[in-house]
Amino acid sequence: MTDQYVWVRRDKESPQAYEAFREYMQLRSTNKVAESLGRSSTLIHRWCTQHDWVARTVAYDQFMARAETDGHANQLASVREKHIDLADKLLDHLGDRLEDFITQREDPTVRWTQAFTAAVKAQQGAFLMKDQDRTSELLTTATELLKRLDDAEKKGSP
Repeated sequence: MTDQYVWVRRDKESPQAYEAFREYMQLRSTNKVAESLGRSSTLIHRWCTQHDWVARTVAYDQFMARAETDGHANQLASVREKHIDLADKLLDHLGDRLEDFITQREDPTVRWTQAFTAAVKAQQGAFLMKDQDRTSELLTTATELLKRLDDAEKKGSP
């Protein structure tokens, strides 16, 4: 048995006792385990005490909570990275368009300003990740504006 994963079968734990432990992890009651497995409650209680089921179940619960938290952290990091990448792409595109406006001595269009504002807000939201729904909304807006700018460029309009 490894100390890190105390919920795995112990060396001196019989397959029947381990099966009962696995059932205990679900039911959290020695009486319910006894009833579920058709065993005596005295035997199940003895196995519970002998093999430290309560502490092992707590350790398992803590491990699963950490794993879930780590999963959320990884998911958050992935979403954040996508938001930053899209904001960077949009800002690069807008920078190129701004150079065109400067060269032609024109003011940026309203769409350009809206797209720039959305990109900056999406980028800020990605760095802060305070409000995922709002950041996702800004990301969608930035994506739509980038598409509209690309479509407008293809048609030759500013």
